[in-house]
Amino acid sequence: MDQKTPKMEAILEKFRQVCQERTRMAIHAFKDIARTPSDAKLIDAFMREIHTLKGELRLMSFADEAGLVHGLEDVLKILKQREFGNAAEFAELLSEVLDSVVDSVVRDRKPNTPALLSKLTGHKRLLSGATAASPHPTEPGAAPSSMASKERSANAKESVQPLSSIVRIERKKLDQLGQMVGDLFTSFIQMQQHSKGFDRVLSDVRKNRLDAPGSSKDPGQRLQQATRKLVDLKRGLGDHLLGIQTEIEQVLHLLHEIRLLPLSVLFEPYENEVRQIAREKGKKIHLEVHGGGILVDRSVIDTFNDILIHLVRNAVDHGIESPAERLAKGKAEQGQLTLTARQVGDRILLHLADDGKGIDPEVVKKAAISKGFLSAEHAAVLSPQELLELTFLPGFSTMDQATEFSGRGVGLDVVRTRIQEFSGNLHLSATPDLGTSFTIELPTTIAISRVVVFRVGRQRFAVLNTFINRLLRLTADELITTSTGPVLDLDGLTVPVQEAFELLNVEHPSGSAISGKTPTLIIEQGGKLLGLQVDELLGEQELTIKPLSSFLSDTHGVSGAAVQRDGTLVLLLHVGDLLAMGRRRIALRPAAQASPRKHISRVLLVEDSMVIREIERSLLTSLGLEVEEAEDGAQALQMLNTGGFDLVVSDVDMPNVNGLELTQKIRESQRWSKVPIILVTTKDTPEDRQRGMECGADAYISKSDFKHKSFIEVVRRFMH
Repeated sequence: MDQKTPKMEAILEKFRQVCQERTRMAIHAFKDIARTPSDAKLIDAFMREIHTLKGELRLMSFADEAGLVHGLEDVLKILKQREFGNAAEFAELLSEVLDSVVDSVVRDRKPNTPALLSKLTGHKRLLSGATAASPHPTEPGAAPSSMASKERSANAKESVQPLSSIVRIERKKLDQLGQMVGDLFTSFIQMQQHSKGFDRVLSDVRKNRLDAPGSSKDPGQRLQQATRKLVDLKRGLGDHLLGIQTEIEQVLHLLHEIRLLPLSVLFEPYENEVRQIAREKGKKIHLEVHGGGILVDRSVIDTFNDILIHLVRNAVDHGIESPAERLAKGKAEQGQLTLTARQVGDRILLHLADDGKGIDPEVVKKAAISKGFLSAEHAAVLSPQELLELTFLPGFSTMDQATEFSGRGVGLDVVRTRIQEFSGNLHLSATPDLGTSFTIELPTTIAISRVVVFRVGRQRFAVLNTFINRLLRLTADELITTSTGPVLDLDGLTVPVQEAFELLNVEHPSGSAISGKTPTLIIEQGGKLLGLQVDELLGEQELTIKPLSSFLSDTHGVSGAAVQRDGTLVLLLHVGDLLAMGRRRIALRPAAQASPRKHISRVLLVEDSMVIREIERSLLTSLGLEVEEAEDGAQALQMLNTGGFDLVVSDVDMPNVNGLELTQKIRESQRWSKVPIILVTTKDTPEDRQRGMECGADAYISKSDFKHKSFIEVVRRFMH
């Protein structure tokens, strides 16, 4: 990277997360390809992931790592030509290369590039020399690669700590916490001094009674002097109390940030857990996880862990059949266990599904009757789903005995009770011989939520303070009027501003129009900002947020509610919905004074890599340009049909419609044929450049030698 500005440091940190997720998905996708080599869409998506990763590595100045992925890509191209007929034998080496890339990017452990490139070259030569009579060659050196992988796995196992005993914290945040504690201690000392001051005044009053005879001063003077001392002490005490309040709030905010962990911390140990139990039970089971990047409170991680350990062991031990049983049923020899997390509003949905034997409601019915949980008459009127719910009764099990790992049904009452303790929900669904699934719903944080409370009209609302960028009081002169509404120039960023009563459709009493210095919340999520102007800011508070009841759960823009001590209802707003509602009402435009040219002001940025898109967007906005983003060519064509753009900056390798196809379609359009197009891509051979220019591109920038200054200079050429 050209320079380590705070913005670029943030992008680098985001890239570390993206790199981990992209490599993990690539490894899993390759395993899927090895099983189903005829899936063209899966293969194209996989090759695109590898290609995008290479471009991102080059752009982020990881040259050696980009070289490794380039070598990997060469082997994959040969495998693709051979229709991935012998892909399984390359899986170990692919995992080793991608794991080495992650180790370098995330943990700063430089890979043994020459050794890995040698292995890739060897495999490439082996594939190139393979004959039709030997479609599945054995790679020389595969054993060392396997040994290296096993050694790495062993080291990873040794580094795993119990979830309840490890907290990873950035040194910067630890230093901040230490400084805050020091400030609090200083405030404590100052409070002690104020306490001593009060003691001295009280002592003086007791020793020298205001009406004592023979005193040189009259009682009025002595009373006035004592009053002045008390007023001074009270003023100083109030100032220090306010300071302490601010310091405590800062500590609480930092502690909340420290407590946030990705769900991958929870998921990763279960891959080993599944392998171990499956091995001991003589089963073949593949665990697939999704959503590990979602951040949740540490308490949620621990709670999920308590719950999952029961469900995962049940699935592996009793849910998924042995290979022989599966083959006899016409199933694949290897069982599938899927663990998926997604965030819906301020809650986490965790879905655990297996393709095992499922749960037969009739078996549950017989077990319930035989064990005295209900009568035959009662059981006869229960629906299949109601019968499944019986498995959550304390002590209920369809198994004759439990194993050392689990028993289907044993512990499910504990699971449900644990979830309900934290206002969560648990749903079970199962089909005989097809599988069982559990869906767990919990809040993203189990602790009391800290929110900013404000009033709009007669209604009070709240937003989680983690989504508050800052709080301002703005005059009308501080806003920039555009044809689509007011915007605020905030640290070089253009932030649309919306009146809350309009956005939330709240009745606004006549005569209460916003004027003067208006309280404004700058809310932020996923890099998107919106200014929300309200009637009154009521400050930060700690509230226990309750989810909306089922008949209100679809209320747009509201994710929960709380009741304050005075009985007033406060609605918790869903920030994602607010931003979406704001975008629909306001077309984002740059501040009038920020546009350096009249000819080029609005750019369409087309790039499927979030990291590269973020870098290019940052550079374009630094020129005062308004940037709209599309993730592929198909989305870009839709946006071109709905809005005016003065410049298109596009990647080449993208899903659906690639950059060359997009360029051709733009040139064929009468409306857009004159719009300049800049292609930014990893394909930098003379032939690639020629194809780009033949399609109608006005400029061609290679990601392999991407420099911020050169990118800006190319864009400036079209701004004159």
